[in-house]
Amino acid sequence: MRIYCTEVMESSCPVLQPGQCELLLRVNVDNHYFVVKKGLLAQHCEYFRALFQSGMKECQKDEICLQCVGLLGFGVMLKVLEGSQPMLNGDQIVEAIECTAFLQVPLLTKHLINIIDSENCLLMFHTASTYGVWELFHDSALFIRDIPNQLRYNLTLVGHEGCLFAIGGECEHKELTSVEKYQVGNGCWTGKGVTEVFEYLPQKDQWKLETTLVREQSYGLCMVGHRDNLYVMRNGPCNDFLLCVMDCYNLNSRQWTAMPGQYVNSKGSLFTAAVRGDSVFTLSRKVTTEYTIEDYKWRSKREMSGFGRIGSIYTFLMRLPQATLSLTERSTVSAPTHRSGDIVGHRRNLVRCVENI
Repeated sequence: MRIYCTEVMESSCPVLQPGQCELLLRVNVDNHYFVVKKGLLAQHCEYFRALFQSGMKECQKDEICLQCVGLLGFGVMLKVLEGSQPMLNGDQIVEAIECTAFLQVPLLTKHLINIIDSENCLLMFHTASTYGVWELFHDSALFIRDIPNQLRYNLTLVGHEGCLFAIGGECEHKELTSVEKYQVGNGCWTGKGVTEVFEYLPQKDQWKLETTLVREQSYGLCMVGHRDNLYVMRNGPCNDFLLCVMDCYNLNSRQWTAMPGQYVNSKGSLFTAAVRGDSVFTLSRKVTTEYTIEDYKWRSKREMSGFGRIGSIYTFLMRLPQATLSLTERSTVSAPTHRSGDIVGHRRNLVRCVENI
């Protein structure tokens, strides 16, 4: 969106509901003017919703001057309300947080949470604390704490907005290129066939085609995101089936880049992966390998034992609370049976294992 000091810009926001949102409001922000539909502001901004319902004389005017927000922040807010997902620099982040704090824009807050990464997490944390955007403050704090950040089987499970998404996998020894969604509220699964990379839009409950990846005799095993890149791990072709190769898709340039070499651990087996900060952990039945994510390359950092058991493997990170025992459990531990002793010991070892990662 281009901004001029004296020209009037009209937002391209669509009508949210038939028969509403047609009235236009001229908004003055630092002597820069925007023309925005009132319905859009009332729908997403608590500040404007309260203003339009207050009966004050200001709510009857066709022009309003905002002195509590900056130009960059208001521009970012309009882009988000129009459905864009802009990547932001430091100044835009600060003003966007200020904007969502004063105008109370949950959609903008959610977008800020979605773009937290290792470069902006501290800025998000301190600015959200300053302006009292506590949901963003909480998620930034959790991100900082984590920085040193599928009737089918062999699938990928992803939790989002209260739903589970089963992506890919196999059924009766046949590879699947589909996504199914499990809605916890009604306990139902819904599916949609895909052969491409899709983006889920939670506000519209829709899947939007983002890009297509075609590789001969090779299919995607799993995908992880880091900053504005998506990394797709896939099997090698023909005799190199058990060797993992990788492609990188940049969300800004919308271009694919083939990562050089084969991302194979010392045992030469396929793996799934999870990102934590600037590290990625790959898990197979033979070995777990930690990589450091660099530009166009994953650099091997260390190897640990894998998960050598039969069945499907899911790679994820889980934050566990500190183990505490009730009075009943304490009395049981003091004179444990063989079975209860194994259970308590397993719990302690599990917590210790997570703390050491």
